[in-house]
Amino acid sequence: MTKRTRRKLFYLSLIIFVFMSIGVLSFASGITYDFENNQLVQTGSIAIKTNVEAQVLIDEEKVGDTALLSHNFSRRNMLPGEYNVQIKKEGFQSWQKQVEVTEGLVSDFSKIVLVREIPEEEVLDKGIQMIFPSPDDRRLAFVQKEQLVIFDLFSRNVIYTTPLSGLSAAKLKLVWESRGEKILVHDGLSALLIDPVAEKGSLLTFLPRYFLNEQTVLEGQKIYGTRIQKGKNILESFDVATSETDLVIEDLYAFDFVDTSLFFVSNFDQRLYRLRLETNSLEQFPVIDRLPVAGSIRQLEERDRVVYTLIGDRLYKIDQADSLLIGDKVVKFSFSPDNGLLGWITGHEAWTLATKDNLYQPQRRVGEREMLTRFSGTLEDLTWHQNGAHLILKFNTGASLLAEIDLRGGSNQYNLLQGSLGNRWQYNQTLNKIVQWKNGNLVLVSY
Repeated sequence: MTKRTRRKLFYLSLIIFVFMSIGVLSFASGITYDFENNQLVQTGSIAIKTNVEAQVLIDEEKVGDTALLSHNFSRRNMLPGEYNVQIKKEGFQSWQKQVEVTEGLVSDFSKIVLVREIPEEEVLDKGIQMIFPSPDDRRLAFVQKEQLVIFDLFSRNVIYTTPLSGLSAAKLKLVWESRGEKILVHDGLSALLIDPVAEKGSLLTFLPRYFLNEQTVLEGQKIYGTRIQKGKNILESFDVATSETDLVIEDLYAFDFVDTSLFFVSNFDQRLYRLRLETNSLEQFPVIDRLPVAGSIRQLEERDRVVYTLIGDRLYKIDQADSLLIGDKVVKFSFSPDNGLLGWITGHEAWTLATKDNLYQPQRRVGEREMLTRFSGTLEDLTWHQNGAHLILKFNTGASLLAEIDLRGGSNQYNLLQGSLGNRWQYNQTLNKIVQWKNGNLVLVSY
């Protein structure tokens, strides 16, 4: 080989090396050539995480599977544009979105949930007449063979059983203490106080009957109830230990308890007040505009020194400076597990409101609200899924579905339970399962 030929080969190799290096560096930095438009473009990526191992399809072509253990999948160096992405697994309802890939960015979908086509059921107990879940989702109370049974869902054991002591099972009402430690059981005429931890139950012989209604509250050693006196709605307490009755608040519109605080709306000035029972100190909030003509405090929760309350069918946000009406015709509201989103339902709509800035995808700013979906059926309950990215919605027919709150590229909705008016159920966030009273059986449903 001549010297001239070797020189040509050297320069050719150098040119090839330079161009290959540029290509490799460009590819590594997310730059590729768009042959359709004849130009260099910066690429984007898709990142996916599911609850089960599943197939990933892009524009109806299988491109891989999520990882066996982590259930992650990523696709890099994709040309900017819109792609149809599907997640499929045999025996599960599929997930699908129109995903927008953007230059230099990762389109992240890290909380995908696939739901079984046929849920798995485990019968925990049988022959149950009615069921009453505790506020903390840990326990259930149910009537079985004329006895009241307290059942621990975590250990799946009965922790206490007591006779109904003459109470009518058909008219039975059950009031849990806010911490779920004690239970007041009554039929409108007689009442039974139960302490499952101490394995003790006692009839409240001297409790006045006007305490036993839909607004009865049990808090600590006291039972609270309202009655009309001289044209005014008054709140009284009954001390279980001493059987003494005391006036708590006079002329109130509605009330509720959160921990050791009594919240009430005064008829006198239409303000929300907080009475701290431990210190007997009173704190006032701004006047509430547009109070319903008649109603009660159906829900009240406090987050970061802001009170959210459902009075009648109106949902309010109240802080020390102002009161704001969030929505009318509201059935129920609930906070996401990280308290970053407030969700609520009206008769036919599901909404969310950002209570914190979310810098992750999908990004939201405080105060941003979205209507997730509108239904022809009537909604009666909602609960947040464990991952905070889905709402579990219940209809008045007994049917339920899991609704994705991320509206990018469409929202996926999955059927969970079929409708049945005779059945009751509640989603248990800790167990990530549905507890159902079905045909007289206590059933744990894995979806």
